[in-house]
Amino acid sequence: MRYGIPYKGCKSKYAEQILSYIPSADNFYDLFCGGGAITHCALLQNRWKNYVMNDIDKGLSQLFVDAVNGKYKNEKRWISREEFFKLKDTDAYVRYIWSFGNNGRDYMFSREIEETKRLGHHAVVFGDIEPLEKLLNIDLSFLLKIDDLSERRKTLNRYIRKISDKRFELEQLQQLQQLQQLQQLQQDYRTVNILPNSVIYCDIPYKGTNVYGKSGKPSFDYEAFYAWCERQTNPVFISEYSMPDDRFECIMEIETISTLSSTNNAKKSVERLFIPKSQEDVSIRQLTLF
Repeated sequence: MRYGIPYKGCKSKYAEQILSYIPSADNFYDLFCGGGAITHCALLQNRWKNYVMNDIDKGLSQLFVDAVNGKYKNEKRWISREEFFKLKDTDAYVRYIWSFGNNGRDYMFSREIEETKRLGHHAVVFGDIEPLEKLLNIDLSFLLKIDDLSERRKTLNRYIRKISDKRFELEQLQQLQQLQQLQQLQQDYRTVNILPNSVIYCDIPYKGTNVYGKSGKPSFDYEAFYAWCERQTNPVFISEYSMPDDRFECIMEIETISTLSSTNNAKKSVERLFIPKSQEDVSIRQLTLF
């Protein structure tokens, strides 16, 4: 199952594994929630009473909440390259759903294939198959017999190059029922009030990687974050590639392959989950209870 809103850095693939290391508590804090994959998965597991999703860039978390509330139920727009660059700074749906690798910066299709994708979109969403039939020299009349758009899209994918299925992921979020337990914040992580009997998950910007998002500014203070983690009295769990060995303990490793490359070169890396060594005893104790 896919969780949250797709974007570069999304933890959807690893959400269940990450949460298997995080104990139950009254409150679950996702302080760098991004597209909400971890929060989404946590809500479905229903192991916590209250959920707080926070991100200093509210665009993605608001997109998540809007999708759950059904805002995109009837979303059928085709977003052209020109419209993307015109709207991306004011419309989170356009910025993340229509960007390459969901990086929030670059249009998702190259100029060479944009028209083919547009025709595919119109064939799936509006049933306007004739232009695509002429372009590809194939018969697509069978598509019109399929009423469900997601099934129509999947069927078309068997005949031509894959058409983006991100809208279907937004539609799935509407099935989420626990919104009354969810609080959405847009704050610096240091200003979020953490209640007792809580667990904290932090998917921070990975050190040494390209900054992505609306601002594109490399402004994250890692040393301040490390110190903040060590001061917490509630268990903290951090996703990163690496952290200072003398201050943090790795409790989980997942080998991953990233294909978000314009050169089609897959990049191998290791996703890790860390806890502060200053909290090692309490974290292990809670994990044992869980």
